[in-house]
Amino acid sequence: MLGVVALVNVLFPPQRPAEPTGEQDAEFAPAEVTSPAMEEEAATEPPQISAVVDSATVPGLVPAEEVVSDELSLEDTVWVTSPIYRLGFAQRGGRLVSAEMVRFESLAEESKGQSVQLVPSGAENFFTHQWLVGDDTLDLRRVHFDIQPRDGLSLASGGQPQVLRLVYSYPGTQFRVELDYTFKPDSYVVDLAAGG
Repeated sequence: MLGVVALVNVLFPPQRPAEPTGEQDAEFAPAEVTSPAMEEEAATEPPQISAVVDSATVPGLVPAEEVVSDELSLEDTVWVTSPIYRLGFAQRGGRLVSAEMVRFESLAEESKGQSVQLVPSGAENFFTHQWLVGDDTLDLRRVHFDIQPRDGLSLASGGQPQVLRLVYSYPGTQFRVELDYTFKPDSYVVDLAAGG
């Protein structure tokens, strides 16, 4: 069989492609692509925005800046303690402001001898939430969460897991976000369930 293929190639050799000349044929040259619709669109000017929407023109709309600034003054930190860690959650953004590993001693010069701190000093948005909803991003980093229970959680070795719930409700609407963190006393693993 191999002999037949070789014989056919000898009797009827394949044609060699033409050497490139360095010039491109006109039919393959790139052309500027335009359509009548594109030309018409380019000729028209962009629409002008005649008015800015604010809270005075839309009933019930509370500007986000006002909501956030009022709520930030009331911010508290709620603590979750266990035999192996101590975590602090702040109301603004439900962010993690402290994460101490109490069984491990820090070797850093500025905190030598203290528990290891996993949250970097000065971190503003450590472990906060931004959710992708369709093509939009729901940014929860600056909203005020209600944390339940208010006095935090204290987990005992060998005890049952406990839930810390963070709730955000947008004023004047039914929009609501619930974040349930489930902590186990003898594990660093934290379960997160989100709903609304």
